[in-house]
Amino acid sequence: MILKLRKSTIASFALLFLGLACGKEKYTVLIKDAETTYYQKRDPKLASQKLIPHVNEEDEDQLLFMYEAGMLLHHAKQFETSNKILLDADKRAENLAISITDEISSYLINERGKPYKGEDYERVMVNMVLGLNFLQLGKYDDALVEFKRVNIKLNSIKKRTKSLYKVNLMAKYLAAFSAQLAQEYEYGYVELKQIHKIDSRIDLVGAQLMRFAKIQKYADDYVKWKSKYSKVKIEKSFQSKIPVMLVHESGKAPIKVSRGKLLEEPGMLIALRAAIHTAIIAESAAGITVAAAIGALAMAEHPIPKYIKRDATISSMRLTLEQNNNRHVLKSYTLNSIEDTMIKNFEDHYVSIRNNMIKRSAVKVVASLIAQKAAEATAKALKADGGLAALIGFAAGAAVGIATLAFEKPDLRCWHTLPKSYATDLKYIKPGQYNMKLSYYDKGGSLVEENSRGVVELKKGQPFIYIDRTTD
Repeated sequence: MILKLRKSTIASFALLFLGLACGKEKYTVLIKDAETTYYQKRDPKLASQKLIPHVNEEDEDQLLFMYEAGMLLHHAKQFETSNKILLDADKRAENLAISITDEISSYLINERGKPYKGEDYERVMVNMVLGLNFLQLGKYDDALVEFKRVNIKLNSIKKRTKSLYKVNLMAKYLAAFSAQLAQEYEYGYVELKQIHKIDSRIDLVGAQLMRFAKIQKYADDYVKWKSKYSKVKIEKSFQSKIPVMLVHESGKAPIKVSRGKLLEEPGMLIALRAAIHTAIIAESAAGITVAAAIGALAMAEHPIPKYIKRDATISSMRLTLEQNNNRHVLKSYTLNSIEDTMIKNFEDHYVSIRNNMIKRSAVKVVASLIAQKAAEATAKALKADGGLAALIGFAAGAAVGIATLAFEKPDLRCWHTLPKSYATDLKYIKPGQYNMKLSYYDKGGSLVEENSRGVVELKKGQPFIYIDRTTD
């Protein structure tokens, strides 16, 4: 039985090596090309066309292609097509999250060979983008459903991970706005009150609370909100005016990179020695030493990636609408930092992830050293010719330390085209034609760029929602 198991292990290493050696990192290559087209040539539609052909290919990177293509189409204002892809991506991500379990084979199979199932924050952001798409399409009920799903997912994540995952204030604010457009005023009012409870300093929330109190004829509530937000004024007769919303998708979200060599992390060597010693005892691995196992890991890359921020000059923006002597300015106010959420959530879980990785690496390196001995014994027992003995030794013996952790590379896959933050503002303006101007500012408040977008018309009964993405 032991001999059969060891032969199976040898075969597994050989197949894995050949499969991974021949594999091509298609996603890594294509996303670099798409990013260049999008960020440098400013052509999200063309960038999406480089990825769309791979959206329906059922491989381990399918979900990533769906995320990226859907987001790029959103930026290209191809909202219907973006929704088609992202709705399928949402279903796929949920199915993967439910169906993928930890099998015994995970000790032998590289994590990068598994289907990408998306990080928690990515599965949440799909619904944010879908909601914004539906808003632009005038499908306010559908938009509300998606923004509700953001918060449902966040609550589920908090229960599952026991983490203090932040509430997405942007999703709540957009849910309240969508509820207003869908005439579900009580739901929107509750969302706004929850934001106020979390952070009572956001003026644009105070303004909406006053408007909702007016709409529902909650006179006492209106007085209360007016007192709490004493510096905030809302438009007279706002219900006869056009809601104008600015949504600023700013910067580039962090991406994953390698941490470098495994043994270079402070404290890693001591932790691995202890874990390997435990694994040797558990496997009754006679003849296997801690020193040999550590030696096999000497050149191993750290299998846990880290996030790095990507700098951007533009931090905020303004949208100005002018008509004769009337001038209305919307200033972006950040309600959701994807960057902060990603990094904090990962750091909060790093110790747990690291401990699991150490145990798994110890088991893998001990298993591979056992496989080396099994390979040598099998070659000798079979009196294999030189070619067969060389193949067996190569697959699981000759450089078994490399065969163990060469597969344990960090999985650097992540959603590259996400913005790092979402900001918004909302005003109510009379119908008519206005000259529109966009102004962009750096972190210090200095003007970086300004340009005119010509004349826009605010039509009665039609909300005006302007989504702007900056990456510089």
